[in-house]
Amino acid sequence: MSRLTQRLLPGLVWLALVAVSLAAATGQPGTPGQAGPPGPPPVPGRPVPPLLPPGPTANPRILARAWTVPGAAVGSPAADDTTAFFLSKHHELVAVDAASGQVRWRRPTNESGFGGTGGTVVVSGPVVVVGDDNVLGFNRHTGSLRWRFEPGDGYGPGFYLGYEATADGVIYAGSPSGRLYAVDTLTGRPRWTTVVASDGKTTVYPPRFSGAYVAAGYTEFVAPSLGGLVLADAGTGRVLWKRAFPPPKDRSLSVSWSGGPVFVDDLVIVSAGDGIIHAYDVPSGTERWSLPPVTVPPGNLGDPARDFRGLAVSGRTLVSGSLTGEIAAYDLDTRQERWRYSAGRLGSVIFRIEAMGDVVYVPFAGGTLIALQASDGAELWRVGDWTASILWPPVLWEDLVIVSGAVDGYSAFHLVS
Repeated sequence: MSRLTQRLLPGLVWLALVAVSLAAATGQPGTPGQAGPPGPPPVPGRPVPPLLPPGPTANPRILARAWTVPGAAVGSPAADDTTAFFLSKHHELVAVDAASGQVRWRRPTNESGFGGTGGTVVVSGPVVVVGDDNVLGFNRHTGSLRWRFEPGDGYGPGFYLGYEATADGVIYAGSPSGRLYAVDTLTGRPRWTTVVASDGKTTVYPPRFSGAYVAAGYTEFVAPSLGGLVLADAGTGRVLWKRAFPPPKDRSLSVSWSGGPVFVDDLVIVSAGDGIIHAYDVPSGTERWSLPPVTVPPGNLGDPARDFRGLAVSGRTLVSGSLTGEIAAYDLDTRQERWRYSAGRLGSVIFRIEAMGDVVYVPFAGGTLIALQASDGAELWRVGDWTASILWPPVLWEDLVIVSGAVDGYSAFHLVS
């Protein structure tokens, strides 16, 4: 696969996702969560019985807008104690007073490429780290550029920058060149570089870390695509193990990476493109258990065996999204399905969902962001629609929910309890 193709691929996948979402729309509002019935743990390849939704949400709670700065954003915002930071589709970092919505400063990244493939913004000490094409560090008070990480080995780490930095100032990034990087957030110098694959066909996706470990999903772009999970030592980058997803019975199905990883206890959990969720033992890489593709109600146009299932963990609950619009939550101890939320006309769940405390934040391809109670799937509130295109998880700041809109820019909404 050419370097240009790999750089453009995330944008092409994004357009395909939106098309799937619009095709799958049913004309019904989202339906709130319903507790799952007791029963045996799911068996891989054997779907759990479908849950009947309790009916459409008659009056969803919609948050009131506090402020908006016009623009076209990409990726989740970040915030410190006074300021929210956004990346625009036009390769510009924008700092906004979180309380008032007044723009403090704007700085170009001077990067190129498809506006919308990168987009991660992370605050790490005095630095705002931005994933564009490369990875950049800006002074969070003045906006001055401190450093730019453009790897000598590989390319495009900003497209696949991780979503948080460690307490001692390290941020991890994948790459469409098959590399995994650890970057010092103060200096921009690489702590280490690890080659996950040197075949020219493998992309390493945004990593997650936990203690001494960093994990990342990867996809080998062949026909059909293959994928798996790699676990490395967070301090040295040494690969501890690498596991390919099991081949599907239907060899026409892709088993590319399609969600996660997330760490919980001594497990790292990740989704494959055939809709199966895999849980691996962190020390050994042994697969401990798996969950089958999500079940769908009659009339759903999505294919659970050709899926993307973003993952989030809240307490002892694993929450998974789906291109079908179904959100399923599982008890991590019993692996029984606890509740289900059916998106209806909200469309497909976007690639990344996040849990903060007992709330899971789920963006949809139709442009709406919803907040669900992780314990029972009850909808707490929603914001946005296709005219706003809120496609990424938010950042919380005091009593505000701060979001990026691909169409209407940078906004904050009043949080409700």
